[in-house]
Amino acid sequence: MKILGSVLAIGASLALAASAAYAGEKDPDFLCSPGYFKNHTEVWADLVDQATFDALIADLTATGAHNGDLKQSAAAFLNAIFLNSDKLEIPCEDGDPVE
Repeated sequence: MKILGSVLAIGASLALAASAAYAGEKDPDFLCSPGYFKNHTEVWADLVDQATFDALIADLTATGAHNGDLKQSAAAFLNAIFLNSDKLEIPCEDGDPVE
């Protein structure tokens, strides 16, 4: 599971870079929190394959050392999917401001 978390963290870093370069109409200052994605899997479960879903859930529900980093990385990965899609709206656009 540590390998999946590391791979996901790398993917999330790339997703953050992609969202930083985003220039669309969606407001990148209001993105979904890790808690939102943990509690609302129905908005993203069909957008990823089963292995990615399992890895994201593991990171979104992580406990122990570095759990905050894992949760933030998973949320960044999912936010990037919504942010960079022409067909998907950010599901919690009135949500938490990004700090």
